[in-house]
Amino acid sequence: MRIIVVALVVFYGVACGRAEVEQALCESENIKIKTNFAGAGLHRCEWLQQGYFKLYLKPENTPINNSPWYAFQVQSQTATKVAFELHIESGTPRYQPKISRNRQDWQAIDFAIDSSKNTLRFSADIAQGESWFAGQELITASDYQAWTKGLSKRYPFVEKLVGKSENGRDLQALILEQPSSSEWLLIIGRQHPPEVTGAIALMSFVEALLHNFPAFLQRFNLMLVPNLNPDGVALGYWRHNTNGVDLNRDWKQRTQAATRLMHKEIQSLYARGGHLVFALDFHSTYRDIFYTMPAGYGIVPQDFSRKWLESLAQAHPEYELRQKPGHNPDKGVFKQYIADTYGVHGVTYEVGDNTERKVIHKIAQSAAKRLQQQLMNTSQPAFIPMQR
Repeated sequence: MRIIVVALVVFYGVACGRAEVEQALCESENIKIKTNFAGAGLHRCEWLQQGYFKLYLKPENTPINNSPWYAFQVQSQTATKVAFELHIESGTPRYQPKISRNRQDWQAIDFAIDSSKNTLRFSADIAQGESWFAGQELITASDYQAWTKGLSKRYPFVEKLVGKSENGRDLQALILEQPSSSEWLLIIGRQHPPEVTGAIALMSFVEALLHNFPAFLQRFNLMLVPNLNPDGVALGYWRHNTNGVDLNRDWKQRTQAATRLMHKEIQSLYARGGHLVFALDFHSTYRDIFYTMPAGYGIVPQDFSRKWLESLAQAHPEYELRQKPGHNPDKGVFKQYIADTYGVHGVTYEVGDNTERKVIHKIAQSAAKRLQQQLMNTSQPAFIPMQR
C-alpha cells in the first residue's frame, strides 16, 4: 500500500473581508486535495514534489481566539494511506482530527502534537473516492436548512428572513408564535464558526423542547436562530465574521449586521406586546460550562438560572455541571445584552470540544426537559421585569 505524505502548513483562512474562500486544489498522480465546499478550512495549495503537498492557511484576522479550524476533501483514485502534518500559525492545535466518507458519520483519528512547532500529525487509511477531514463534524447552511425544514413539517414554525449577512447570506429564524401568548424564549447559536459541539447541543435541545409538550407550546413562543454567523461558517473561519468582528463581543455596540438585525427583531417583538422570558446562546469551549448572570443582578426571576442548572445537576450526578456566574457590562456578550436590555436571564451554554456526542445529546435533552418544567411552573408576572 502506498503512503502519500501531505504536509499542511496551516496559516488558516484569508484576509478579513474576502468574499469567498478561494478554491484550493493540489494533485499528485492519484490524490487530489480540494476545498471547494462550504466550511472548508484551507486556503492555498502547493505541490512541491511527487506525493508532497503544502496547504496554506491563516486566521481571518488577528488577534484572534485560539480556534484553528481546518476542513478539506481528499479524492483518491485508489485505496491508500494518507499522512498529514498541520502547522498552525497564530494558534495552537485545538480540534482533534476526524474523517468521514459521507459528511454525516465522523470518526476521530489518533494524532500527535509537536507544541514547539504548533504542528498536528495524523494519518488514515482512505478508500477509493472521496473522504473529508475536519477538526469537528461539518454542520453548514445546508445542514441547518435540512434540519429546520424537518422541524417545520412537525411543528407550525414560520421561517423568517431576519436579514442578510455582510456577504449577503440569509440570516434565518424559525418562529413559533401563538396569538394568545406574549412570552418568548430566544435561542441562538453559531456566533463562532468552529464551535460545532454547541451546534450539536442546540439541535438536541430544541428537539427535546418541542417533543410531546403541547402545553408548553401553547403558553410560550419560540424564536430560533441556529446560525448567526453564516459567512464565518461557510468560509471556515476561526472566530469572526467577514469584517473581522467577534459577534459575541458586539451586542452592546451592535456594529455588525447580525447583532443589529437581531436587536431590531427583538424590539419588534416588544412593540407587538411580547416580551422575553429567557434566552440561550450555544457555544463550544475546552470543557462543558454554563455562564450565567450573578445573583442579585436585578433580573427576573432572580434565581431562575441557578434553579434550572441545579435541577439538571441533581438529575445527572455523574455529570460535572460547571456553573460560572459573572458579568462585564462593557464586554458586549449576548447574555449581558439580554440582562441589561430586557431584564431577564440569558445563559451561555458551552459544550466541551471533545465531550462525547452521546453525553452532549443526553444532557441537552435533559436540560430542555427541565427548562420546560421550570418555565411552566413559573407564573407569568414573574417574568416581567420592573422598570429598568
